[in-house]
Amino acid sequence: MIDFHGSTGYGQAFTDSISQNWGSRPLEDLKKGLNYALDKYTFIDGNNACALGASYGAYMINWIESHWQNQFKCLVNHDGVFDNRMMYYSTEELWFVEWENGGPYSQT
Repeated sequence: MIDFHGSTGYGQAFTDSISQNWGSRPLEDLKKGLNYALDKYTFIDGNNACALGASYGAYMINWIESHWQNQFKCLVNHDGVFDNRMMYYSTEELWFVEWENGGPYSQT
């Protein structure tokens, strides 16, 4: 398991480091983690790797598909955010999406 940027493993600043930028830092951490695992554990077959995630993890699956192509044999998105605009309109936790997106969603 990769304790990537945005997780609670290294304090609040580390957690907040992906606010308004969910993709780039966590993706870099995931790349480094996979490379480490492939180098350390010879039983891992990097040619048949699969990535899967739910909720935010599924958001990262979409990010991987668009920013790290050809690394995985399959990608599984379960219950993930795929449209931030609809996330805003489908949650009762507006404080979260307004914090993450820097304010209320604008229709303009």
